[in-house]
Amino acid sequence: GKLEKGAEYLSGMKREDRLLPVITIVFYYGEEQSWDGPLYLHDMLDIPPELEPWAACIQDYRVNLVCSGTVESSHFRTGLREVFELLPLLKDKEGMKEFLKTRREEFMHLDAKRGWLVSKFLNVPALKDLKENEKGEVNMCTAIEEMLVEREEQGIEQGEMRVNQLIEVLLRQPGQKEIYEEIRRAVTDREYQKKLFDEFGI
Repeated sequence: GKLEKGAEYLSGMKREDRLLPVITIVFYYGEEQSWDGPLYLHDMLDIPPELEPWAACIQDYRVNLVCSGTVESSHFRTGLREVFELLPLLKDKEGMKEFLKTRREEFMHLDAKRGWLVSKFLNVPALKDLKENEKGEVNMCTAIEEMLVEREEQGIEQGEMRVNQLIEVLLRQPGQKEIYEEIRRAVTDREYQKKLFDEFGI
């Protein structure tokens, strides 16, 4: 209705008007499954000692967090169920293989809309290129298996690059005889290799 003059006109609301509640939910679907960030606004504030007695007067805000560690994936009716089923397995190659073995038929004939949602949340290129069949289904098994192979190859390539970087750094160090011994040990002793990676920030 028409706003009265005065307070109603300035606020843009009538006395009997009410606001609609809004629930904000944070979906966390990072590969690192454990959420280590704050869940309350107060946890992010640096409240000086002189204000601590007044901390209760500072508005707080709680994050409604949804992640694979806080939800039961079977409660979802959309592709979010598959998202939260797959998330904990993205870095577990053998676990993923076992999962697909038990659910192969389902993931070979996954509804295209659910497959689209999984591809968006997991941000896996192989999943984004899926083509649906005449029944409106996609075969996610092949895409996921290709993803595992690709990630394994990337891991090997990254490992080789780190070793090459380490050798390059060692060759720049003084003392030729000692350097070759360092290189020999670096490529045969995994613990020593890790120590050198940390030491040189590789």
